[in-house]
Amino acid sequence: MGAYRMLPFVLMPGGINTFTVALDMDTVHVSMASGGAYVGIHAGFWSQLESMPAGRRFRRGVSSYSGSSAGALVGSQLALGVTGSAISDDVLCGGLGKNKYLRGFAVYLGLKKEMYSGPVYYNRMMRLSLHTAYRRVPIQIAVTDAMFEQKCVPYGTRAETSAIVNAAVASASIPWVLPSRPVEPHGLCVDGSLTRSSFPDDAVVDTIRTKSGTLVLLNCIPWPGFRKSTQPRGFMSRLVNSYGNALYCHGMEVIREELSGIKFRDGIFDLRIDNQSGSPVVSDTGNLRVIMVAPTEAQYDLCGGNDSIALLDYTRTSAMQRRMTSQGRLMANEFAVRYCGMEL
Repeated sequence: MGAYRMLPFVLMPGGINTFTVALDMDTVHVSMASGGAYVGIHAGFWSQLESMPAGRRFRRGVSSYSGSSAGALVGSQLALGVTGSAISDDVLCGGLGKNKYLRGFAVYLGLKKEMYSGPVYYNRMMRLSLHTAYRRVPIQIAVTDAMFEQKCVPYGTRAETSAIVNAAVASASIPWVLPSRPVEPHGLCVDGSLTRSSFPDDAVVDTIRTKSGTLVLLNCIPWPGFRKSTQPRGFMSRLVNSYGNALYCHGMEVIREELSGIKFRDGIFDLRIDNQSGSPVVSDTGNLRVIMVAPTEAQYDLCGGNDSIALLDYTRTSAMQRRMTSQGRLMANEFAVRYCGMEL
């Protein structure tokens, strides 16, 4: 594949507009956000994208990934070369386990340190990592260390699979839900989005400030301004939901800080950034194209909205999780038409 590929079509609200865009396929960084049970959005997106020739070309053109929590679980497998369909199948086979409220009550009483077993999930991810069909690419995984600072840990193509999977599980280790895990060189680490935004901040900031090409920010909840705040019934439901909101719904601080005045849109949109003349600024002729991918407010509501974020104990027959993967597939279809060179 050459360094540049021409994208002749983009789907806009008013129909199809033709134009020509030089997309540097040698510098495509995909960063994936946290989202709890909304990991199904990520899984459905990649499964559907790989069902299309244009989507497979895009996947082969990705030069690096980064991810936090749910985004790290999926992103680590993508970086290892695992197929999107295998990731989606694994997500749909079930969540962390049964008896969430009993386990949570046991933690509350001090009878257990965590609700679920970390080694069980680690072994599950190791088995998934065997289903490879793509080349390995580098990844940065966000974790939170003992000083409550988010760290983006880099792994190259020669890194041990076990180290990458371990860091991904640590990135998704919500305190009191999954145990912390040792991640070199930062010691015991927990959920990567515990103290900062839902994306791996350092990886995103470095790309915005210094890179040319394409940055894809793949979110599994709507952008700030397009999420409704809901309050579920029941004490335990409210407790879990409040924690989920604090962990996953604090928006895109890193983007707001780097690009003051940015206005988010509902769903999928893009902008260009010029970082070659000092601080990055939005510019129609910028050297870095940023593609913002997220479910719309309506798609999010169809999956249960904020109420579904913390439902990590879903089963194989979960209608909620199937709706999430379905919405992820719809997002992939729109993304492929607009940015992967597909023609209607």
